[in-house]
Amino acid sequence: MKFLDRLKNTRKSLGFTQLDIAEHVGISKAAVSRWELGYSCPSGEVLHLLAEKLQCTVNYLLSGEDDICNNVTFLRFYYETATTGIAGVRWEENIKNVPLPKAVVEAQGQEEKLYCVKVQGVSMNPVLRDGSVVAFNTQKKSIKDGFMYVIKQDNFLRVKLLIEAPDRIIIRSYNQEFEDEVISKKSRADFHVLGQVFWYVSSIGK
Repeated sequence: MKFLDRLKNTRKSLGFTQLDIAEHVGISKAAVSRWELGYSCPSGEVLHLLAEKLQCTVNYLLSGEDDICNNVTFLRFYYETATTGIAGVRWEENIKNVPLPKAVVEAQGQEEKLYCVKVQGVSMNPVLRDGSVVAFNTQKKSIKDGFMYVIKQDNFLRVKLLIEAPDRIIIRSYNQEFEDEVISKKSRADFHVLGQVFWYVSSIGK
């Protein structure tokens, strides 16, 4: 990853906007935008203030060699070779790791069982907009009503709310324009829960 990727990913994982960064280091929002577009790079005291705000080291921001941010852990994007088509989720080919708050990751247990996926589409608006990233725990597959899950259905990956009834599973979207889907427990061979979503960062969208 380049400086611009480390800056943008770490900023988003901590929930900061470009304006938050700008106000902390004493520059304009446009200047932060230029950093993230790769047009310029901070230096001196501004760079140290930036690292302070992002809770990481200057060396990490500049080179990535010091892969330590005090309160950040990096998770991998989920990859499933059997999936030939994507509906509701897409891979981010240019970014191999996603920074998350370390406390959030540690609360989930085994880090190697945690993955991220990037969401595509509008069915989960307004909570998850197109381009949002979710992290999920593959150890948590038991359905808790109203929680969000990454599922595999008919060889497609999706991010949905699930509700379990005695004889069926209801698949629900946040966007009320999309109707509930119902799957009978007797015929759920092509339906698999990959894991429960425990963190997300939502894109503002276009």
